[in-house]
Amino acid sequence: GLPYADFRYRLKLLRQGADASKLDGIEAFVGSDPFVWIDDERFPGDRERMTALPQPTLFLESNPYVGITREHIARAAEWVTRF
Repeated sequence: GLPYADFRYRLKLLRQGADASKLDGIEAFVGSDPFVWIDDERFPGDRERMTALPQPTLFLESNPYVGITREHIARAAEWVTRF
């Protein structure tokens, strides 16, 4: 199957009312590689944290009722050709 980031740690944080950003899991998964993050859920501070990372990153926000679209994939594909 495709690689994926493990977000199970978020359940405990959410139950405790803590910040449960997915970015922690994404950072652990990608290491220092450039990455595209397409998601319909973003926590306050995620975009600022991404811009502070040493590697290139791209966040594309999706609509939770539509999901990932061809436009998202096209933008991501165009972006990764820079590397």
